[in-house]
Amino acid sequence: MKKNQLLWTIVLILLFFSFPKIVLTAFPSIDIDNGASQTYDREVNLSIQGTEGAKYMQISNEVDFPNAKWISYSTSKIWYLDYGKGTKTVYVRFKDAKGKISSVYKDTIQLYAPSSMDVDFVINPENDKDLVGAKETDSRNIKIRLNYSKGVEGFIISNDLNFVGKTFKNIVTNDSWILTEGSGEKTVYVQFMDINKQIKTVSKKINYTQPIDYIKSGTILKGQGSSIYYLGFDGKIHPFLTGLIYHSWYEDFSIVKYVSDSKLAQYQIGSPVCVRPGTWLLKFQGMPKVYAVEPGCRLRPIASEVEAYMVYGKNWNDRVIELSPVYMSGYQVISMSVEDKEKGIIDRDRDGLSAEQEAKYGTSDKMEDTDGDNLTDYEEVNIWFSDPTNPDTDGDGYKDGWEILNDFSPSGPQKLAENQENKYSYPIGIVLKDKKTSKRYYRDLNGHFYYVGTKNSDKVFSSNGFQERFIINEDKYIITYFTSKGSLANNLERIKRPQVYDGEILTNL
Repeated sequence: MKKNQLLWTIVLILLFFSFPKIVLTAFPSIDIDNGASQTYDREVNLSIQGTEGAKYMQISNEVDFPNAKWISYSTSKIWYLDYGKGTKTVYVRFKDAKGKISSVYKDTIQLYAPSSMDVDFVINPENDKDLVGAKETDSRNIKIRLNYSKGVEGFIISNDLNFVGKTFKNIVTNDSWILTEGSGEKTVYVQFMDINKQIKTVSKKINYTQPIDYIKSGTILKGQGSSIYYLGFDGKIHPFLTGLIYHSWYEDFSIVKYVSDSKLAQYQIGSPVCVRPGTWLLKFQGMPKVYAVEPGCRLRPIASEVEAYMVYGKNWNDRVIELSPVYMSGYQVISMSVEDKEKGIIDRDRDGLSAEQEAKYGTSDKMEDTDGDNLTDYEEVNIWFSDPTNPDTDGDGYKDGWEILNDFSPSGPQKLAENQENKYSYPIGIVLKDKKTSKRYYRDLNGHFYYVGTKNSDKVFSSNGFQERFIINEDKYIITYFTSKGSLANNLERIKRPQVYDGEILTNL
């Protein structure tokens, strides 16, 4: 018996090593919440298995993938189902390095949503069981506890009923808020949204007593040290990093309120104040690019020295101030790129010309200025009509950029023509002086110009904190077709106070 067992063991071992091993290959697939059949949340986890060689994938709630972008292949992804209860389907397809697109794979899940929502909130609750909250406060900073039923996914808090342009945040149980200034009864509004995209607004009141030693937001503070701070609406003090940044907002120190260091210590330090739009040009140490500052701490890249010359004049370099690159994080750079991977448009150097256009003109999509003549490829193709592959288009021995800076055409022997159409645009926030009438105009967020006077003492100009030294004199080579929308209003807080973006809404810092 033992002999037979030994023989069978030997046979089984030989069979195991004689036949090829079977390798289990995972099939392409997508699973929603690990194969769950139902959910009460639009946010789900996708588990993805791609096709062989997959480098990219598209995910969509619709089978024809409208507006879906190709993203790097990953085996997991957070995803949001469409609004509304019912059966939801998520689709995925893959693409390899050669551009071959796979079949479409899908999974379904049942999204449950209550027909109505039960929502409320409490201001400054004493504990988790407090359903009433506080009726009085001496602090603008309040705590808010949100109570909500299943299916509620977003909320907005506001000091008024205007929710237009404000962005819903993911629902949480606890949040904080800042009341408006001044003693009195305050109303706080919370707008809730559920997975059916239904909206419900709830309001609560609280009496705010402003402390005697309260300092109003917008006040400029200075202690015993050298630093100067802007007291923001958020109750924090925001430092001016340099004197030049301070003077982009204020001409002198007459508005500074001097306080003790112990008073300053009562405030948290917030983000630095950005350069005022329409004043200095900004550069970061060790980086070549120069930027115009626009409202909300946004930076618009200046394409070249030629653009700076055309927009700001021959002394444009006097406007440039330099900051440590550490502070670049406080700004948002506006991209000039035309890249759209979904449509197959590539713009590696982000100069405004697609790779296809660059190939057409023989330029590099990895360099803004292929021929090194101090004009970007975009400028040569769309503005000056010079040769972007030849640094000296007209062959006169001078580079194209140098010729423009010296008032010559890059494409021929002639001088630049006066009053040519301006294909450069003025940044938002600048004050421009019309060369014909000497009238001054402010370029607002909507792109239109608004009249601000002819002299420094004019009410609109002075009350909005504009300074003569930052006025741009309209260049003789550029004709601007003013679409003036009348006069700018006096004393506008959104212009004279630092602003930040809350979603796509500009608010006071």
